[in-house]
Amino acid sequence: MLSLPSKPWKKVKIVEKKEGKYLITFLSPIKESAEFERIIEEDLKDCLGEKDRFSAPQWKIMSITLFTPDIQSFRRRLLYQRIFIEEDEETGAKREKKSRCRIYDGLKRLWGSKGKGIFKGR
Repeated sequence: MLSLPSKPWKKVKIVEKKEGKYLITFLSPIKESAEFERIIEEDLKDCLGEKDRFSAPQWKIMSITLFTPDIQSFRRRLLYQRIFIEEDEETGAKREKKSRCRIYDGLKRLWGSKGKGIFKGR
């Protein structure tokens, strides 16, 4: 069976500026502005939903602003375009893990010594 060569993965960072407005910054090396424009046209525009839109791309800082009411769907579609999202401590999966730890700690305090058998494995 023949297969097509895989596209190289690109790395981006997504930072929420305010509700529904996100700054997407490319962390992968991009050599020229034509390549940056091509990535936006061919890869990022395929990820847009019905209510999503972009601002004008900024080549100097290799970023573009996204306006979307549903960032999770946009993030999922990025993976299909082979775009990896670098997480910082306050976004994405790490934030979700932190919130689970807070819930666990809250339950431990609530149950006190009664919960020791339940939380023994941790």
